[in-house]
Amino acid sequence: MTEETLNAVVLRLQSSAVECFEIIKARCAGQLGESDVDFIAQQSMRLANLEGAILTLQQYAPNIEAYAVELETSKARALLAAQLEVTEPPEPSSGIGEDELAKRSPTFRRSQSNKDNKKKAKKDE
Repeated sequence: MTEETLNAVVLRLQSSAVECFEIIKARCAGQLGESDVDFIAQQSMRLANLEGAILTLQQYAPNIEAYAVELETSKARALLAAQLEVTEPPEPSSGIGEDELAKRSPTFRRSQSNKDNKKKAKKDE
């Protein structure tokens, strides 16, 4: 959500608040009946809700904007990473030889020494 979008939302809430206030003024300008009091009370509650929504949105707008920017940045990074993965040529799968594996892997060395020990034990029998 961009700053412009948040501003548009605030302006929409403000226009509704002004509309509500004008309705209250118009009702109060004439002769009031029984139902008018309830109507004005309802419009006053609506006006209070709108004003609260405006203040809340204005208060949280910087956090919302920062979150939106962070989200867009992370999406762009993920997209870029996906594109890089696709465009990189695959590495040749020549594999590594037994000598190289013995240099790199202590587990492989242990398995080979166990294998050698078993062969020696069979020869001794």
